[in-house]
Amino acid sequence: MDNKTPRRSLSKSKMNKAAAQRGAESTNTATGSKTTVGRPGCPPAAQQGVDGTEGGKEEGGEQVTETVVGGMEESICDSEDDSGQQNEADMEDFISEGSGPEATQEVFDPAAVVIEPETQSLPDRKYLEALKESYLELSQVIWKEEQPANRPALRDVPPDAWDDVVIAILATLPMTLLLELISGNIAREYYKKSGKVFDTLSYYKTREGQQPSIYVHILADDRGESPSCKALAEMIEFLRAYVKGDDDQLAYEIDRVRNSHWTRQKAKAGARNYLSTEASKKSRRSVSPCRVETLHQFCDNLESRINGIPKPQWEAPLPGHPLSEVGYALNATKRFQQHKDHTNSNWLMNLVEAVCAARFEGRLIMHQFVVFFIWDRPQAIIGECLFSKLCKSYVEDGGFNYTSAGSSNWTILQLNDIEQWHRFQVHALSRPPLQENIKNYHDRMREQWEEREKAKAELIATRAQLELLEAQLAALEGG
Repeated sequence: MDNKTPRRSLSKSKMNKAAAQRGAESTNTATGSKTTVGRPGCPPAAQQGVDGTEGGKEEGGEQVTETVVGGMEESICDSEDDSGQQNEADMEDFISEGSGPEATQEVFDPAAVVIEPETQSLPDRKYLEALKESYLELSQVIWKEEQPANRPALRDVPPDAWDDVVIAILATLPMTLLLELISGNIAREYYKKSGKVFDTLSYYKTREGQQPSIYVHILADDRGESPSCKALAEMIEFLRAYVKGDDDQLAYEIDRVRNSHWTRQKAKAGARNYLSTEASKKSRRSVSPCRVETLHQFCDNLESRINGIPKPQWEAPLPGHPLSEVGYALNATKRFQQHKDHTNSNWLMNLVEAVCAARFEGRLIMHQFVVFFIWDRPQAIIGECLFSKLCKSYVEDGGFNYTSAGSSNWTILQLNDIEQWHRFQVHALSRPPLQENIKNYHDRMREQWEEREKAKAELIATRAQLELLEAQLAALEGG
């Protein structure tokens, strides 16, 4: 693998603003990109340097396109003014301050993807096997899985556009973090206080409020370990008792965790803080039937998962992926505080956290991590959809996400500062792992294409030989 790919010093370049402007002015769709970053069937070299939206257009001077990734192009423009020089200085500060530790620049190596049938779940192995093949293969596997769900945010997204954005996101991620998201537990790795995941997530925490992001909540103890199957079985009992309505004291204790104004009278009347909505209140129902159904589904799925684990292992932390929630944030610092306050948050996740506080003495809490910084607007919607699948955060997969990802990401439209988008994009495009991952990805795709072309040529030659032999045989039989 080539880890010495030469990289131009972008902090000294005069960058064209056109790419950032497309990011800041794009419409409210999941993707504004038609760029192809690599598909089987044609040489990747022929696919580079083409921007399907603004391809080849000159804006304010001579433009030289150098790299195209996920719909954003890195360009040089020969015009400059005082504001341009100031913007360049701001960009240099942004890049120099955000270079990050070595772990954040780790390049992907397919050979490092380890498949362990004995310890990995079938979904984990499926994703890892696809990733080992290529970014495109993993993208297409997840796309195929998403089709029956009919996610509202993806209805107008063509598969090619999905692939472009997903490949750019995967190529931006440090390898160890990506692998841990798919088949491990990033909270456990973080609280080891050393290693690549710890270094990466620690650095991400310093940048939480600086850039739109995708984040993950993980239910774990203070060491990052998942609850045991025994603890989860008890949690399920508490949740079912809470919704059933025959334990007013339990409901009262749970609902007062974040709402000190909650009264015993409300609990006795059948009201449940985490199960009520504005609609249920208007209809004078104590709880929302939709939330009740979702809670039952969550409990049933979790119960099915832990029942598949041998009883002797019930005292140990839950094996496999942890219970998680994935979300998008314009400002993760502010969004994390909302979740901690149970305000404008995920009610199911909040309810589980309240149960843990009321009956598990706060030993289990939601740990918050930014896992990806958005540098191109389409990544807000498609990124949340992607990470929700990678982390198995949907209720049907045993997580806390009960609604389709990408449906409430409209705040990305509030970020209209072209220079800010420009800095985000240059920061991503100017450093590993993105640059080297895309180069290596294109090299692998080219090799695969060449192998297919060689096999095709050999097949044609073999068929020609067979036809010749058949003709000779027919001539001999006729003679």
